[in-house]
Amino acid sequence: MTQTTTTTEKRPAWGLRWLGLLALIGLLVGVNLLYQPAANWNTVQSGEPGELLYAAGFDGFTDEWTQYEGRRAAQITEGVLRMSLDAPDVIYSSAEPRFTDFDLQVTVRSVEGAETNDGYGVIFRLSEQSESATCARQFVIVCNLEQIPFLDTAIGLAAPAPQPQPEGYYVFLISNDGFYQVLRGNTETNQVEPVTIWHDSQGMLNTGIGAENTIRVVGEGNQFQFFLNGESAQLCIPNEGEQPTGNSLDCLGEETFVWEDDAYTNGQLGVILNGATQAGDIVEFDNFSVIFPREITIEGNNA
Repeated sequence: MTQTTTTTEKRPAWGLRWLGLLALIGLLVGVNLLYQPAANWNTVQSGEPGELLYAAGFDGFTDEWTQYEGRRAAQITEGVLRMSLDAPDVIYSSAEPRFTDFDLQVTVRSVEGAETNDGYGVIFRLSEQSESATCARQFVIVCNLEQIPFLDTAIGLAAPAPQPQPEGYYVFLISNDGFYQVLRGNTETNQVEPVTIWHDSQGMLNTGIGAENTIRVVGEGNQFQFFLNGESAQLCIPNEGEQPTGNSLDCLGEETFVWEDDAYTNGQLGVILNGATQAGDIVEFDNFSVIFPREITIEGNNA
């Protein structure tokens, strides 16, 4: 009688483990790639031209705005957002939503302060990263897997980590004595640079304590246009490599109603009080609204 022996071939267990691990990495990478645009779609507001995207009359929804008390205060009270400084400083309050293209308008009233002050207005394309955020991935597990030798290279090649947006903002200020200015800030370096010097509004702004004005900023892509009480504000932009100089009456650079800048592509919108060199200002903001822009208007035309 002949005995038949059946031999079963055994495959290395480590091979199956690697295949399973690579399949898991592929799944995580795929989810990571799909989640990033979905997250942006949910957080960055968009719409049709002329559609209302956001509005705040400051009669409710107070948790949507950053508020604080003390010598540098921003408080929603009596149907307005009131900001005050008892010591030299710069403060701002922003709404939660993020925007790429926007048409922002707000009414501001000077309550107390000097006739010549450091200004107040709107802050836009505000982008601030969390100090605890050390990984740009949407899932912590992917960040942890990237710490493993070999896997870091594989994950990096399959799905490069999203590049974080630079941290910063733009500011459009007006003053009690009828001037306006554009600034650009970088929160990573804590530097604020003037895009323009103070320009005389030539009567477009109401002046003095108690005066009320409407500020409007339209941002579409890398183009921005500014309005004071419904009139387009002309800017004097310095030539490349030069510091801001001249003004809207005697420009030593480029005269324009549309300013272009690529530093920040999206961010929050809000209001700001600048008291960098002096204290005592109190201003109130009301009727804050954002619509999706129709288009950047032709230079010099009102909208």
